[in-house]
Amino acid sequence: MSSKLLHLKVIFILLSASLQLAGQTSPLAISQFTNGFDGWQPDNPWHLSSQDGMQAGDSYLRMPVGINPGNKGSKLIAFNPSEDWTGNFIAKGVNQLELNFVNWSESDPAYLRIALSNAASPQQSFGTWWVSNDFVFFPPESGWGVASFSIDANSMHRVGNLGGTIGLDTFEDTLSNINGLRILSSTLGFAAIGDEFYGVVGMDNIQLVSVPEPSQIALIIGLMIGLIPLFLEH
Repeated sequence: MSSKLLHLKVIFILLSASLQLAGQTSPLAISQFTNGFDGWQPDNPWHLSSQDGMQAGDSYLRMPVGINPGNKGSKLIAFNPSEDWTGNFIAKGVNQLELNFVNWSESDPAYLRIALSNAASPQQSFGTWWVSNDFVFFPPESGWGVASFSIDANSMHRVGNLGGTIGLDTFEDTLSNINGLRILSSTLGFAAIGDEFYGVVGMDNIQLVSVPEPSQIALIIGLMIGLIPLFLEH
């Protein structure tokens, strides 16, 4: 095999490897519910279960929404105030949230969205809340599926708090100081409190991830292409 052909094969292998690495997502926080709630609330009516999990014996977060007595649990919502799921999302490199979700309700569809804020709760009078522009739809009695949400200014919009006040913080300012992260069902996405819901749902493998920006991928490809003349000279 000629030296030049060998160099070309090496370039092809390196370029293929760089493209694979550029397209990979990096989990920054993940909850698989093998050892507890991992900070997800409310812990009532949420509970851990392996009944009808994604795999036999696989535990997940199960919630009988609106079924238990009282007001708690009347909305399909989960939130996590722990350190792994709050803080400076810009410094952490967070730009996407993914999870597995199942809707066993016999009557209600789920319109899954996420909400972010520099306030911990919509009941607080300060801060700015942002909600996903687009929902991921899970019809009644649907099986396990995947929901993925981009976390950027083009994919989310401002909404008011419980009193209707809309904050004035920019998306970047909010993202640098996240105190509230919510997964909820909202048909219209007008608020971070979610819609009333009746039925059993499940969540698993919730993760915050860092997805390489197209500019980063282009930079890697450009660097690899720039090395081609150096290989061909030898």
